[in-house]
Amino acid sequence: GMTSIIIDHFNGLMVNPAEDEFFNAIKRLIENSALRTEMAANAFLTVKSGFNKRLWAERWISVVNEVLNRYSS
Repeated sequence: GMTSIIIDHFNGLMVNPAEDEFFNAIKRLIENSALRTEMAANAFLTVKSGFNKRLWAERWISVVNEVLNRYSS
C-alpha cells in the first residue's frame, strides 16, 4: 500500500483523505520549493532502488529457484 511507498516527510506527505489536509499539503509544497525539490529527489531514489526491474526480476528468480529446490528433492 501507500505506506510502504510513501515515507512521510521524506519522499512525500501522508495526509488523511480530507479536503483541508490535501489543500494544506499541496500549499506547503507549492510555497516551499526546497522541500518540494528534496522530496522529489528522495521519491526518485525510492523508486529507483525499490522498484527497479532488474532487482524485481532477480528477486523473482530467487523465489522460483527456492521453490524448485525445495520440491525437486
